[in-house]
Amino acid sequence: MTEKDIIAIRNAYNNHEKQKTVYEHFKDKISWSTFQSIWQGRTWSYIMPEVYTEENKMWYKIQNSQGENGSSAIFSNDEVLNFR
Repeated sequence: MTEKDIIAIRNAYNNHEKQKTVYEHFKDKISWSTFQSIWQGRTWSYIMPEVYTEENKMWYKIQNSQGENGSSAIFSNDEVLNFR
């Protein structure tokens, strides 16, 4: 990972992109757990710390509880309804 990669991840976070979608661009370079640490600001914290505003954190917290938008969602809302 380069500093340029970290900046790209932080910009994606700040633009409210879906975590799994962004990870697809980096999965050949790092593991999911390492990516999550970068995404959540636990590592490389000196690069663009300003993106971790309370507003951004709250946005992700709400989105992650919204069905198919959740970071661990595997199925779309429509697929879940079809299964039911």
